[in-house]
Amino acid sequence: MSSIAMSAAVTGAQAQQLRIDTISNNVANVNTDGYKRMEASFSDLFYINLKRAGILENAEAAPRPTGVQIGMGTRVIGTYRVVEQGPLHQTFHPLDIALKGPGYFGVTLPNNRIGYTRAGSFKLDSDRNIVTQDGNSLTTAISIPANVALEDVQIAENGQITVQDPANPAQNIEIGQLEIFTFPNESGLEAIGNNLLVETVGSGEAVAVDDLNGRFKQTFLEGSNVKAVEELTKLIEAQRAYELNTRVISTEDKILEATNNIK
Repeated sequence: MSSIAMSAAVTGAQAQQLRIDTISNNVANVNTDGYKRMEASFSDLFYINLKRAGILENAEAAPRPTGVQIGMGTRVIGTYRVVEQGPLHQTFHPLDIALKGPGYFGVTLPNNRIGYTRAGSFKLDSDRNIVTQDGNSLTTAISIPANVALEDVQIAENGQITVQDPANPAQNIEIGQLEIFTFPNESGLEAIGNNLLVETVGSGEAVAVDDLNGRFKQTFLEGSNVKAVEELTKLIEAQRAYELNTRVISTEDKILEATNNIK
């Protein structure tokens, strides 16, 4: 029985260590634009049946109403991304764009794979293409004409990008349309760093959003949805749970030592 308790406590300590790792990454990204906090989920392990419910003890006994089961601990079944909206903060930069509601910007990575991000801090490259901080262009490439000042770029709430017509300053011309992509299962996206996610078999294929009205906000960025106070509370809970599991290990070790010394 002591070996079962030891095994369960070890799995519990390992699970809490992973939870602490997840919390620490959330805290580290509390100021990362577009970051979505992660949560770990757990399940119990298999059970040892010392006595099964519903078994007849003997021919004269009624079926046993309850059994005796001893669990073998816990395991991590996955981590998932909490996709609730982060706070918006104004930057006054014309190419800073916050997304409102679910979805992601699509960008083309150097290996021609498509990455997805909520971080809308865009810049211009040497060819005046709109790119991310790392130089990745949007899936639908958009360029700003050379004779147009960056301050004159207007991005509507439906993602339409217009600039003043140099030939007719009284009119605006459209130079591009921003897109938003969603997934059947956002939790299945794989994070690869640099504020980027890539699709997997688990996430399903990207779906372009048709109704873009009210989905973009120019000169704003979406902040991380990590709440520092909540993460601190979770950290304390995980620390206490870890300490309890290590105490069980220490206690069982003393019980085994006492058992071995019995003569």
